[in-house]
Amino acid sequence: MHWPIAFLSLAYGLDTIYGLQQYFNISLPLVSTLTTLPELGKAGHYMQALGILTAVPSITTGSQQLVKIYQNGGLYEADGKTIRRKMKMTLAHAALNDVIAVASIISWYDRRSNPGYLPAGWNVISSAVLFPILMYSANLGGTLVYNLGTGLNLKTKRT
Repeated sequence: MHWPIAFLSLAYGLDTIYGLQQYFNISLPLVSTLTTLPELGKAGHYMQALGILTAVPSITTGSQQLVKIYQNGGLYEADGKTIRRKMKMTLAHAALNDVIAVASIISWYDRRSNPGYLPAGWNVISSAVLFPILMYSANLGGTLVYNLGTGLNLKTKRT
């Protein structure tokens, strides 16, 4: 679960820094000391590819958890009208992650034909927009796991 967050947030951050330097001429001294702008853009492309690859098992296991949540309590509260909080949060988390995955795939695919895998203007904008969405979705996922116990099997076999 954590690998896609790590790789994609790094990719989005590198693309945003690239865009600030390339399109707005905002130089960050630490970045310019450590690397060149083309290397920064290429690293963002590779991090995005790793994020997409690691998102596949995360989406698969998340889908399994969604089915379990539905099977264990259904969609609605006892009144039959109100959608359960855990279900709303799970659906929002899943939808946001799907949007992030699809947008990342489109951005990666488009960018692979750019010289040096450098992000075009729209790649930079999509990274800047997707980063806070990714962080919000990660927060939802953390709440599902650590506050609501989703995906945890706390039953231990006692001997």
